[in-house]
Amino acid sequence: MFAALGAITSPLFKLGDALDLYIKNKKTNAQLFIALSDEINVFKKIIDDLNDETSNALIPTLDKIEGTPTIQEIRNVASYCNHAIISYTRLWALFSKLVYECSGISKNPAFMSNLKESSPMLFDFVIDMANLKDASGKIKINNGFCSFFKLYQNELFKEYNNEKEVNANLRHYLSIIKTKITPLMNKQRIGRALWRSIISNTTIFCKTMKKITIESEVMVTLRAYVPNKLIGLVTLIDDSQLLNPLSEEKRKFDHK
Repeated sequence: MFAALGAITSPLFKLGDALDLYIKNKKTNAQLFIALSDEINVFKKIIDDLNDETSNALIPTLDKIEGTPTIQEIRNVASYCNHAIISYTRLWALFSKLVYECSGISKNPAFMSNLKESSPMLFDFVIDMANLKDASGKIKINNGFCSFFKLYQNELFKEYNNEKEVNANLRHYLSIIKTKITPLMNKQRIGRALWRSIISNTTIFCKTMKKITIESEVMVTLRAYVPNKLIGLVTLIDDSQLLNPLSEEKRKFDHK
């Protein structure tokens, strides 16, 4: 699921730059524009912080594991998972707000006319983001959204698409997570306080995702547009299924 978030970072951050320029040049105080710009900056910070935590907390822990992981090593990974769940929840909640605000922005003729003239790409991005919201207010990420990435891939993603090279450095970590960490991820090893925090945060995440639907084939398509610096996150969280044992245990917890 992180692939969808990673793929939109480049056009989203470019939209943020365009908004900042528009606000500066037009000297507008329109709260809708300012709020969207601010939220794009928050989105970027969460992405950067999660990426840094992966590099500075998860990877060093995995590097130390040689045989069977110690209780502390399992807890360190579990703590990372807890923070990742919180970050995931915040990112998807922000994504939902961005969709709604793009919908609002798209109804402002003056701004949209300016955006269409200065950057047809960003004009299309705002329209496509707005169109993710259906009449009931739910958000559906489908193949229609992928058409934007295919249309502008040469403009937005020239430095991407080196996933095979990047993943070559991650296979070792994937193996450790799948064979040594996830089989041992349970309440007894993690500790009750951290476990309950994970369950609570996973519950909040599930509630956040109730109004968001992502078609499975879309994930494969969007993955090609994830920046190189975020491929590690996609690999270590999505591919390793690191959070899956926690989701399974949450279901058991809910049915007690």
